[in-house]
Amino acid sequence: MSVVMDNLSKAAAMLICLGVDRAAQVLAHLSPQEVQLLADQMAQIGRVSPQVRAELVDDLLERYSQAQMQEAAGGLDFVHRLLSQLFGEERASLVLEQLSQNTSLRPFRRLRGVEAHRLLAILSNEHPAVIALVLYYLPREKSAQVISGLSDATRQDVVMRLASLSTPMPQMVARLEHLLLQKLSDTRGAEDSGEQDFDSVTGARALVEIMSHSNPAIERRVYEFLQERDPALAEEVRKTMFVFEDLLRLDPRDVQVILRALNAHDLALALKNASDEMRNLIFTNVSENFAKTIREELELLGPVRLSQIEEAQQMVVESARRLAEDGTIRLGPGDEDDMVV
Repeated sequence: MSVVMDNLSKAAAMLICLGVDRAAQVLAHLSPQEVQLLADQMAQIGRVSPQVRAELVDDLLERYSQAQMQEAAGGLDFVHRLLSQLFGEERASLVLEQLSQNTSLRPFRRLRGVEAHRLLAILSNEHPAVIALVLYYLPREKSAQVISGLSDATRQDVVMRLASLSTPMPQMVARLEHLLLQKLSDTRGAEDSGEQDFDSVTGARALVEIMSHSNPAIERRVYEFLQERDPALAEEVRKTMFVFEDLLRLDPRDVQVILRALNAHDLALALKNASDEMRNLIFTNVSENFAKTIREELELLGPVRLSQIEEAQQMVVESARRLAEDGTIRLGPGDEDDMVV
């Protein structure tokens, strides 16, 4: 005849069967409150009969077998739930944020190698907020392919949410990633090698980077929609659409056109804290004499305020935008429809 025992009694009896040394190893992993509960229960049990010992072993083996039959899912969501139980929600979130800095744990890492048409098929049925979040983390070129394939109404909703997106909580991202991976469980995509520093990227900047990989028609429609729906947000996006460092990705001929409209002093000030790559770009796209003048201006500058440097860089940016608006240059990648042959 089997003995009816609750889980606490079973745990206490099993610890007694393990002996002092092994029971101590188990208790070392428990909280003081749990140890107290088990200690009280063990004190009440006394001896464990061979029959009870056999039933405890059978019960343990059955539980283990059932656990083995279930799918084991790890990932950041599993880690978050585990750490929350061990340390509490606040401390778990801090640890998870540190883990998310590991490039091998980047959100949606396993989705990056999935073909754009498959991602579109999955995401098109999701809420626009979900689509915006996924596009924020995916490689920009792939995000552009997905967003171009959405219906106009969905695209507009996604664009609004993406442009105003703040950095999401890691645990929320992890749960969403787990759900999407279940839908793509039969997909085996290669991982993308490019990494993005998401902690320093705003939603508006992410949208601009995605649009830079879209064709001009989509980019224009998106901006016009933002301008109509939320002028303030559209202005924020416009300011982010081209920054000083983006000169590095332009065609050298367009860079030359931009630089012709600027004087040596302003360019020297803009280059004061610029990278070697940026300085080389400027010096190789102006005449030899003009480059010499810029270098001389740099030597004469001395210490300057950061605000002055940023103002000079903004002058370069504004000049580029004006030239782009009148069609003289293009600030994004070219498109076959725009080619002149």
